[in-house]
Amino acid sequence: MSTVLDQFITRVSAGEHDFTITVPKTGKSVFFASGKSGNAQVYYAREYYGEAEDAVYDFFKMIEPAAIVRDGKIYLLDAYLFGHGFSNAEPLPENVVKFSDYVKRCQQALDAAYPDYYAIIAAEPASIDWMKNFIQRVRADLLLDRKRKDDEIPFPKEKAFATLCTHNDLPTACGEVLDANEGTITKRKRLDVLAQSLIAAGKIAAPWEIELAAALRQSPAKTVTVSFLLNGKAGTEKMEKSELLCVLVNDNYFDYYHFQTRQKGKDFLASLGASTYWNDKNNLLTCRHITAVTYNGKPIYERKD
Repeated sequence: MSTVLDQFITRVSAGEHDFTITVPKTGKSVFFASGKSGNAQVYYAREYYGEAEDAVYDFFKMIEPAAIVRDGKIYLLDAYLFGHGFSNAEPLPENVVKFSDYVKRCQQALDAAYPDYYAIIAAEPASIDWMKNFIQRVRADLLLDRKRKDDEIPFPKEKAFATLCTHNDLPTACGEVLDANEGTITKRKRLDVLAQSLIAAGKIAAPWEIELAAALRQSPAKTVTVSFLLNGKAGTEKMEKSELLCVLVNDNYFDYYHFQTRQKGKDFLASLGASTYWNDKNNLLTCRHITAVTYNGKPIYERKD
């Protein structure tokens, strides 16, 4: 017996708008009814067991639309209904597209249009009350070379639905989404301008910190060997690269649990005369005391000053 999708394609290709198809081996049926939306035909669905009247009754209290048909293509809003959820890796027919993939295409187009829109916005540095937290955020972004997820302007699914159904082309729709978020983008640019001014003034991270972070990010190492010099005492010990990055980004001091084993950490700190009490600032071991970092015996960072 044909799959739900096969049956749906056959009925839609025949120009049918309201019809019922059966779900193989389940005893379940799906009643479809469609309506015109712009240039597209939108199909709503209701699953039911038993008589057809069970589906027709209270039909318009159904959930989201199931599919959109436009220009010979079928966009599946409810891929599970058609047997193509996440667990089904089978390729779809050439004229069938998951609506989620269309939304991704919209997002990609929006992301591509964003830099030009951002560039033309005039913005003065922001004035903020949470400067300490802001500096820590900028420091983390700078040293980890990361783009925060909350920096992304999302292309709404509702907008993708409307774009697919109407005459709006994708570039026009992207422009409308960006215009709707102009206030958010302007605020973000003001914060970016502030961040760049702080970075330029050396208030976020020292050059050696930026160099050390870049060396660690670019290294394939999971574990590194770190050399320290504290109050004239030198020593070398191993630690996870992620632990070293964490201490660096947070401008923190090293404690015994940052090293490969807690006992080695305790012994190593004792050998340098390092303290683990935050108020004993002269004897805290920090990234400022790193002289070199090696991986497999080869240096990936050497302190120059």
